[in-house]
Amino acid sequence: MELRAMEAPEDSLLVPLLEGGQSPPNHPARRLHTSLATALPAIVRATWQKVAHRLGAEDVVENANVDTHIGLRERCAMFFGKKKEEKEFREIQLNDPDVGDHFINNKVKTSRYTLLTFLPKNLFEQLRKAVNVYFLIVAGLSWWEEVSPYDPLGTTIAIIFIITISAVKDAVEDMKRHKEDMLLNETLMASVMQPDGSFEVKQWQHVRVGDFVKVEDEEAIPADIVLLYSSNPGKNCFIKTTSLDGETNLKSRSVVGGLGVHDPEDVLKLEGLISCEHPNTSLIRFQGKLDVSSDLSTSGSNTESSASTLTATVRPLSITEMLLRGCVLKNTGFVIGVVVYTGQESRIMMNASAPPSKRSHFEKFVNRQLIIVAFFQALITFGSAAGALIWRNNNENAWYLREDENGDSDFVFFVKISITFFILYSYLVSISLIVSLEVGKFIQAYAFIDRDIEMYYEDTDEPTCARTSSLNEDLGLVSYIFSDKTGTLTQNDMRLRHVSVGGLVYGSSDFKIEKAKYSMKTLDIAKAFDKDLAFLLAKRFGDDEEKAAEAAKVEEFFTILSITHEVLVQREEEGSMSYHGSSPDEVALVEASSLLGFRFHERDASTVTMQNTWKDENNSAKYKVLCTLEFSSARKRMSVVVEDSEGNVFLYMKGADAALIPRLQDPDSDVGKRVRSQLDEFSTKGLRTLIVAKRQLGMSEWRDWEARYQETASSLEDREEKMEAMAEEIETSLELVGGTAIEDRLQDGVPEAITGLLEAGINVWMITGDKQETAINIGISTGLLKDPSSLLICNASTGEGAREQLEHLLSRLNEEEMEHPELVIDGGTLSVVLGSASESRFVDLAVVCTSVIVCRASPLQKAAVVSLIKERTCKTCLAVGDGANDVGMIQVGDIGVGLYGREGRQAVNNADFAIGQFRFLNKLLVVHGHYFYGRLAHVIKYAFYKSGCFAYVLFYFQFSCGFSGQALFPSIPAAMYNVLFTFMPIFIVSLVDKDAEPDVILKYPGTYNAPASSLTAVTFWKAEIEAMVHALPVYLVTLLLFTWAGDSNDGNGLDTIGTAAFAALSLAVFVYLAIDVRSWTRLTFSTTAASFLFIFPFLWVYPIFYTDDKGITNDGTAYFLFRDPRFYMNMLLVSSLILWHRLTFRFIRWYWKPNDSLLLTEIEKVEAAKKNN
Repeated sequence: MELRAMEAPEDSLLVPLLEGGQSPPNHPARRLHTSLATALPAIVRATWQKVAHRLGAEDVVENANVDTHIGLRERCAMFFGKKKEEKEFREIQLNDPDVGDHFINNKVKTSRYTLLTFLPKNLFEQLRKAVNVYFLIVAGLSWWEEVSPYDPLGTTIAIIFIITISAVKDAVEDMKRHKEDMLLNETLMASVMQPDGSFEVKQWQHVRVGDFVKVEDEEAIPADIVLLYSSNPGKNCFIKTTSLDGETNLKSRSVVGGLGVHDPEDVLKLEGLISCEHPNTSLIRFQGKLDVSSDLSTSGSNTESSASTLTATVRPLSITEMLLRGCVLKNTGFVIGVVVYTGQESRIMMNASAPPSKRSHFEKFVNRQLIIVAFFQALITFGSAAGALIWRNNNENAWYLREDENGDSDFVFFVKISITFFILYSYLVSISLIVSLEVGKFIQAYAFIDRDIEMYYEDTDEPTCARTSSLNEDLGLVSYIFSDKTGTLTQNDMRLRHVSVGGLVYGSSDFKIEKAKYSMKTLDIAKAFDKDLAFLLAKRFGDDEEKAAEAAKVEEFFTILSITHEVLVQREEEGSMSYHGSSPDEVALVEASSLLGFRFHERDASTVTMQNTWKDENNSAKYKVLCTLEFSSARKRMSVVVEDSEGNVFLYMKGADAALIPRLQDPDSDVGKRVRSQLDEFSTKGLRTLIVAKRQLGMSEWRDWEARYQETASSLEDREEKMEAMAEEIETSLELVGGTAIEDRLQDGVPEAITGLLEAGINVWMITGDKQETAINIGISTGLLKDPSSLLICNASTGEGAREQLEHLLSRLNEEEMEHPELVIDGGTLSVVLGSASESRFVDLAVVCTSVIVCRASPLQKAAVVSLIKERTCKTCLAVGDGANDVGMIQVGDIGVGLYGREGRQAVNNADFAIGQFRFLNKLLVVHGHYFYGRLAHVIKYAFYKSGCFAYVLFYFQFSCGFSGQALFPSIPAAMYNVLFTFMPIFIVSLVDKDAEPDVILKYPGTYNAPASSLTAVTFWKAEIEAMVHALPVYLVTLLLFTWAGDSNDGNGLDTIGTAAFAALSLAVFVYLAIDVRSWTRLTFSTTAASFLFIFPFLWVYPIFYTDDKGITNDGTAYFLFRDPRFYMNMLLVSSLILWHRLTFRFIRWYWKPNDSLLLTEIEKVEAAKKNN
């Protein structure tokens, strides 16, 4: 059969549609198409909402607010998690009322659950934990009456109780998120421009992509918007980005250039297309362009008579034209912008994800031991099943086991009895372990870290904060600390100390320029800073041409410092002004220049104004800013192209010497050599240095480069790489102007903190981008370097050179037998070492050094070094920093610590713990880490011990009951054993137990790793063997005292012996715990006593209300036992045997081999006795 394409008659309604042509307006096909296009989307949407409502997914519908012309297939794909194929870039048509239909709404959702999804989603989360799955299987099997040794009700209640506790904790946390979401979505309001020019006030959640939004002063930005209009004369605005990056300084944003928008209503006349990158997490970069088809720039007014001419133009868009959601508009009347990202796609929400998930040492340790315990459980399970099979076949007189009675073959019997023993021995694992660890660590973090007043930094009103509680115990296991320098060890409070201009140094180490005030005369400040500088600037050298040339160089130098920056001026009502910027270095340079007479006055979108008060205080010089090549950690430099009042174009640059010296026209000139020598001298004093350079550009050269640069800036493909290439092209053949030396003082307590950490046996690394001389000087002042004369220094530019130096340093290390070797290596050497054959030699050298300094390191190298040491040593590594360039190593480290610094909160937002000062790290590790590790190690060992005791008593009982799988203990007390009776004492111990007070531990930091030996595979299985041994007297003593002869009416039945053994076991495990408790408190004693005493009324009362599935009750058993002296004698004998065993071993350890924890306890007692005397 021949298959042919469908054909339609010429007069068919389908012809225009099939051919893809345009039918006439009145054509029946057109009318049909219009009707369908109008009706179908409404039908589809209504049907879709009904389906979503039935499935409890209304939020999916809200976020699937796409174009109504999208088909049902795409909607279904969207619902089930499949995205429609996206274009390469996001496109937004200006003044298109339907453009918002293509994108999600502005509703944000940080909560994880709804009323409908909480139960299934939370249950799924709970079942991701292997322990919960294990006990769920046990509970499920216990309902199989034929094989279950226990009444299923008790086991089921226990697992429900444990899951409920975790669920309640999750629900409470999610309720907080719901309240925060409701505040953002429904409470905050935004002004959205309407087609007639009016503004409608809407909830934030109803703002859509493509809307023109008006934001007034002190209001928060409701979505990510591109700035089109500002009421400021300079066509710019100021924002505060604290909610994004924690920075308190103001930032400037500019209106998209060349649009000709002079009034708010002009934005409604714009016609064009915004093409930009898809949503991402970057807070410092944005790539896009605006293709304008209606350019208002030629319009002199906003009247209709002066309508704009159609000129196709392209405007590049960057982060300088973006206002991100969550920022607050400051010092600006109002702005209008077009929304480009909304809701979950806004930058602040894209950055709201949690830091990378990290697993703690204990979590990994427990998982490994659980596998071994499970294997051992399987071993005794199959061993007991084999015993049951042998006993069954060798006791044919046991009529209740005969094959012809129950009909089971040996194989079926073996399988069933194996399941019975699997349920019976499931007590080898504590059902409450995970919950007690999670809740305990949460309280530890909240009550002890967050509320430690000694780790509260009053200057910034910031307490130490545990952003996660899952890594508490790892604080007591740290072997390596990797620290940033600037802002982490130092204050990041920069102050200018010296300048070098034309090879001459100015500045006095005795004068602190920051103490000068604007009320002082400029000449007096300059004299105090440097008399020669004041002499030159005041032009008191007469006709001396040489001095005049020097004075001109100095003026040019400070002029460059005054205009080459991104600092903002903030004026107060009383007329005073202050400088604010994201870079403390820039602020320090601008403030010092201003005090010395070169006063940065103001900036707008295209000009910078400064005053040279040495010439005329009332005269301002304006520089037109043609282009700014911003600073980045990769570039290590900043350039500004300006045009002065005479039409001259200059490129001014400042940056690190490593970045600028290769770009100098004559780096080996006499002036260049002198300046570099002077900067090296500054570095040896611990000062931060920068180089200042310039280049004059011809107008034709500038215009040619600028045209190509604008074309590159409008490209959305590989824009950053292309723009960097353009920067490299113009940032060459520079003329050296001078250099600066800035002091960054150490934070309080840093030397003492580092000394304490080194004494605690922790290797400390400092990784910085500063010069080697600066880094070494800071290392000496912080106490990181103890013996500078014997430093191991590795500097190489080639792989072969690096290998030879590393080999030489290793051999030197072996020959000289240094007690505390210290290493210094630079980033250039690391670049040829990392990933090469020399990498292992570097690790061999570094791990034996107590201190290591890495200088000239990039952010990527910081993260690479941390990752390398962590992987090669398998030791716990902590990374601490305060800036965005430290985020990489903070996330890579086993523990990440962020400082609330002057560079924003990106480090804190990606960290596991946040502190206000580096010195707090000492107590966080040496005290809290010491406590947490010891306490949680105790919890884990004790949890497995008490569960093991319980299971092994059941195992021993099988030898007396023919391996029938009979349970000795009653079902309900057995189910409550772990979750009720023995839970609270160890839980309280995990919170308050300690071997010494904090001041004693800080006095002896060498005991930091004392708890590390308290939980190893050896100590864990030692506790498990003790459980096996201690379970034997629990069973045998009870069996001997309560003879099995007679029936239950005589008080010697299974219920009697089982209840008596249960009481003896409970007391025995409490005695075991009491011996290990290092510090008894009222709370510890009362909780332990109450937990044990509660057993007695429970055993009396519960049988009244409970009857098992066979109709049997234990009512009366407790009444008989509580009157029987053997009951109390049994508990006393069992506990005495265990007490004797534990005390014997404790005495041997105390006397012959005391550990550090025992020594700390004794030291504290001795010191307390001395104080009392």
